[in-house]
Amino acid sequence: MGEQQRDLTPLLRKCINDLPKDKAIFAFCKISPRYNEAQTILDGEGYKDVKFMDGGTEAWPHAVVVGAPPANRSS
Repeated sequence: MGEQQRDLTPLLRKCINDLPKDKAIFAFCKISPRYNEAQTILDGEGYKDVKFMDGGTEAWPHAVVVGAPPANRSS
């Protein structure tokens, strides 16, 4: 089966009032280009602490979690 892309803009606009403006908002998608639209919407609504995962979930296997203990690299 092929992948299906969905426009989540209507969902974000519908739920935006449920998101706290006084806390960090983390947004991500499979690949990073769609987060630009989410950032534009959130910025326009006054959200100041919006973070995005560069590269999207495709980058997760290579992501480094800040503050995590180093991975055991010995075989």
